[in-house]
Amino acid sequence: MSAEIKIITQDFFPIEGGITTWVYRLALNLRKLDNSVEIITREWSGREYNDAQYPFPVHRLPDENWKSRKYFRIYKYLQKIADGKEPPVFICANWKMAIPLWWFNSLRSAKKKFPFIIIVHGLDAFERRSFNEWMMRKTLNSASYVVSGARNVAQIVSDEHGYSREIPIINYGVDTDIFKPMNVEREFFEKYKIPQDKKILLSLGRLVERKGFDNVLKSLPAVIEKFDNFIYLIAGRGRYEPELRKIADKSDLSDKVKFLGFVPDEDVPKMYNIADVFAMPSREIGTDIEGFGITYLEANACKKPVIAGDSGGVPDAVENGLNGILIPPEDIGAIADAIIKLLTDEIFAKKLGEQGYERVHEKFLWSMTAEKFLNLIEKIV
Repeated sequence: MSAEIKIITQDFFPIEGGITTWVYRLALNLRKLDNSVEIITREWSGREYNDAQYPFPVHRLPDENWKSRKYFRIYKYLQKIADGKEPPVFICANWKMAIPLWWFNSLRSAKKKFPFIIIVHGLDAFERRSFNEWMMRKTLNSASYVVSGARNVAQIVSDEHGYSREIPIINYGVDTDIFKPMNVEREFFEKYKIPQDKKILLSLGRLVERKGFDNVLKSLPAVIEKFDNFIYLIAGRGRYEPELRKIADKSDLSDKVKFLGFVPDEDVPKMYNIADVFAMPSREIGTDIEGFGITYLEANACKKPVIAGDSGGVPDAVENGLNGILIPPEDIGAIADAIIKLLTDEIFAKKLGEQGYERVHEKFLWSMTAEKFLNLIEKIV
């Protein structure tokens, strides 16, 4: 089957991030399956981008007063493409991008409605403002399908918003052409001033409180008592960096911790490959949760064991004792024990890394994610 698919998102290049990557990889792999795919997104005035580089068209809506006008602009776009021979199927990168489809369909006859699928990632599963909560319920219930990348997130949608239909779980994918085991040249270590004679503990991601990098830092004094031939690399940038630096300074960890700052995409696979252990004990802070945790699987794809926080959608990404160690994210002692175990027990660490690699190739390829979406689309059309 070949379908006409349009993905609506406000997160797309030149803006980087998890949703942008998800949209791009899904579109790319749906296109590889011989579907017609188009991205519907916003312009970014003042930023450079080249949409001609993508193997699918990108339609950009004017970004002037985007915050207050986005729904109107999406609605106008829907009006322009209405009354074609066969309506396309829309995939909405979050529920708010589906609001114009709900409005539009409410005024159309059954045969002229646009079918659409909503993906709920994590943070967007919560809505505390009463009017928005009402709109969210209406929008979710008007969708052809609501899907999620993790079981815990799907449960939140059901519990918080009274959504009674089944929510298919379509996990995120990993690009194993990019994330794979590789030898890393000496020049890479020199570029980032990383010693080659120490074990490497790595955290990589946005520096926000939810990621739990602060608790890794707090666990290190206990780790050092048992094993001290390691360095902890923190790769990324974000608003929580000053607090992380304070924690490191307070514990006198200057010789054990290195803040790498922003690491460009082309260096990320190498960063995983030089690591011995990847750690991100993510936790829930109010409604801020880890929806899945694709970085765990990227590390696994490079045959690296991971330490993960048992929260949000993380248990879908990490199975305790299979591809990593799942710990209570606020338990500093448990974090320290997991780090010590994986840095000192090379046989166990290698086993988890290899099992994680096999698991990625069995369950978490982007081609599999695209095929699962296509199966839903076939049921709709």
